Amino acid sequence: MYYTTFDQSNWYIGKAVSSNGINWTFASSEPGIQPSDLLPWSVERVAYPSVLFENGKRKMWFSGMVSLPQWHIWYAEEQ
Repeated sequence: MYYTTFDQSNWYIGKAVSSNGINWTFASSEPGIQPSDLLPWSVERVAYPSVLFENGKRKMWFSGMVSLPQWHIWYAEEQ
């Protein structure tokens, strides 16, 4: 599961895993996608991930706030 979270200074996208859909574990203590990952663009927040698994790869579309109220749609693909 991919989710949006806020850590007192940044909005970012994280990942959690579950074998039964009831008990979840954070996949990492590090953010999955954070605003600094989108440099050289100046993005203040990342949020609202939507993930598709296709041809053995995860593909993610998510929102990034460039400046209030401008949100853009971004795309990331597993390498």
